[in-house]
Amino acid sequence: MFSKRLLVCVFVFSLAADIPLANASPTVALGVVTQCARAQVGTVFVSEGTSIFDGDMLSTDSAGFLQIRAGHARVQLPAQSTATLRGTATSPRAELSRGSLTFSTASNAVFAVVALGAHVQPANDAPVVAQIEIIGPRTLNILAKRGAVRFSYRDESTLVPEGSQTKIILDPTPSEMAAEQKNQSTPKNSTDQNPSSDSGNHTAGAAKQPGPVPHAYMMIAIAGAAAAGAAVGVAIYRANELPESPDHP
Repeated sequence: MFSKRLLVCVFVFSLAADIPLANASPTVALGVVTQCARAQVGTVFVSEGTSIFDGDMLSTDSAGFLQIRAGHARVQLPAQSTATLRGTATSPRAELSRGSLTFSTASNAVFAVVALGAHVQPANDAPVVAQIEIIGPRTLNILAKRGAVRFSYRDESTLVPEGSQTKIILDPTPSEMAAEQKNQSTPKNSTDQNPSSDSGNHTAGAAKQPGPVPHAYMMIAIAGAAAAGAAVGVAIYRANELPESPDHP
């Protein structure tokens, strides 16, 4: 009698194991590959149409290129770049760990880039095209090609306006701040070389004090001509590829 009951219990359990849980949610892709050449997800080379999931690490080799669509954003990795896609299908973000990344968003799109612990995201609901590049262990380069972006790091944030290119040094040392303060101390362009900032004093030369004031980061504006030159050779999305609103062709 006992053995029969045991067999019945084992049989019922085996059936239940094949029944999916009612509350279990399927894994949802965060993005899909739209263009690629010598690009990988993890250690596997990808092709157009490959789905990208939360935690997938994307990378390109010296001759590689990768573009994905994630939510209402397009993300592009040039050669020798690495980023990991995180978040959800409605709120994706890319964590850049090597090289550079260009992203474009439509109006009201939610997307963010994390690089060296700093966050970059659209400043408002307008379409954005921006490039973020890691150029050192504590140094980033941000090019706001179209629209403004908001840069945030350690509870401080700054607006990087459209058309500007900015070099950002994270956790600057006193010597770095003093050197930049000296560079900015000339009468010409002493106050107008910095990108607009919420507090107005993130750049070492902005504060008129005996010594440099410590901040979470230091921003150094690059002239417009240099910004335009930096865009050469960087594949920014063509106008007909941007996911824009009908009233902003």
